[in-house]
Amino acid sequence: MSRIELWRDRVRAEAVDGAETGDGAETVDGAETGDGADTVDKAVFVKDEVISMRIIFVRHGEPDYTTDTLTENGKKEAAALAKRAKNWKVDRAFVSPLGRAKETAAPTLAEWGMEAREYDWLREFKPRMTDPTTGEVHASWDLMPQDFAS
Repeated sequence: MSRIELWRDRVRAEAVDGAETGDGAETVDGAETGDGADTVDKAVFVKDEVISMRIIFVRHGEPDYTTDTLTENGKKEAAALAKRAKNWKVDRAFVSPLGRAKETAAPTLAEWGMEAREYDWLREFKPRMTDPTTGEVHASWDLMPQDFAS
């Protein structure tokens, strides 16, 4: 039995993940996440036909937080992303309003010949934390996990 058949049977048997969508479609979260934690697979079953969706999350290139832009290395990372993603089949793209996010997305969007939809809620949160070892204030994502325990 294929993975798709197992998913279909599981959905029908358990009505997993709010299976009814109102149009006769059933959904179930995919078990695999591609080549890392940056993708989420979703299978949709409509009358035994499988329609799949892949959601790809990309974090911005190396930033210069003081100017909300990319460093020279970050620009190279954005160009490398565009080269890697050139042949991906993408229907829609979304981006946060932050400069570093838009600057990261720009080369890839140019390759795809598309524009991204900008959503304010995609921006990262703003909390700042004091590094317990240096006393310097940083963005929380720049600190180590053990710094959150205290």
